[in-house]
Amino acid sequence: ATGQRLEVEYRMFTRDGQVRWFRDEASILRDDAGRPLGLQGVMYDITERKRAEEELIVRNSAIEASLNAIALTDLKCHLTYVNPSFVRLWGYDGPEELLGRRGLTFVADRSHLQKVVRAVRSRGHWTGELVARRKDGSTFDVLVAANMVRDSLGRPVCLMASALDVTERKRAEAAMKDAQRRLTAAREEERRRLAGELHDSVGQALVAMKLAVSDLAGPARSQRPQEVEALARVAEQCDGLIHEIRGICRGLYPPTLESLGLASALHQLASDFRARAGVEVRHMVRPREGRFSPEVEIALFRIAQEAVTNAVKHGLADRVRLTLSHHAGRAMLTVTDNGRGFDPKTAAKGVGLNMMAERMRAVGGELEISSKPGCTRVRARVPTRLILPEQDPKS
Repeated sequence: ATGQRLEVEYRMFTRDGQVRWFRDEASILRDDAGRPLGLQGVMYDITERKRAEEELIVRNSAIEASLNAIALTDLKCHLTYVNPSFVRLWGYDGPEELLGRRGLTFVADRSHLQKVVRAVRSRGHWTGELVARRKDGSTFDVLVAANMVRDSLGRPVCLMASALDVTERKRAEAAMKDAQRRLTAAREEERRRLAGELHDSVGQALVAMKLAVSDLAGPARSQRPQEVEALARVAEQCDGLIHEIRGICRGLYPPTLESLGLASALHQLASDFRARAGVEVRHMVRPREGRFSPEVEIALFRIAQEAVTNAVKHGLADRVRLTLSHHAGRAMLTVTDNGRGFDPKTAAKGVGLNMMAERMRAVGGELEISSKPGCTRVRARVPTRLILPEQDPKS
């Protein structure tokens, strides 16, 4: 007969100093009179199980102490676990207020979260930003990483999400973008002022000088031919300076951009470079009608201006192509040249490329630059609305 069952767990040290865990399960063997005769049992090596339990304790402690909000849901998106950071971030008093509720309750846009869940189910993971809703109804921005948790056979078990409050970061980014917009606007206003001053003061003075020289040359034409020739050279120099001043003024602030729009300004830019540098500059604009917002137009024009200047001055290109298009709510400007190319990583430290990137950030756009010998491409994309001539820009 057997008596009481004994169970005990303990650890032992092996000869090489390793620790092993064991579990003994035994029963006392007794005779018919109930006297103990011995023990009968089994010894199990449970070292791996103990290690797994310890790792689980450490992981659970890390999740509980994490500054990130962490939640688990069942496959129907009902909350089964939330850590203390999740409770605090969403403004609840304890996990009991949250468990069992659907995850849709805690975001401002439920349809967006449904798309996220579908993405996790199909791809196994999703990372992005959501607008969350607290217990009191206020909203905040969170960066979320969501994953499908699977068992050893690959079967879905639950969904896990980690969220980080990025509200302050988003506010700082918005403030930085606003500061960049104001800085860009101030620069353009200063360029406009300088262009006006050059045109109205230096430009007009040169025109007056040319007229005065021409008047002086008239009476002396028949009597002092050498003086007339000298005055003619002065008048010719005045013409050259007048042309140069007008080119500088257009570079500082092209009047065509303000009066006729980006398409016409790009046409003027191409014409100026063809005449001044002898470079083949082609341009293609679609649609030909319509305007973008003033901030977008000046940003794209300055990028085109800088890209063409770099292609001719540094790239030694003799062919440049400008294209402008608008599709799906985005304007795209591409400048391609056949110059000698450059290393975008090294050149990115320069003022010109940094200014181009800064202009795109200020209007919420993006800049891509690729280059190799014989082909350099600068592409700027920015979300913007095309305002057709019959439309009211304020509508």
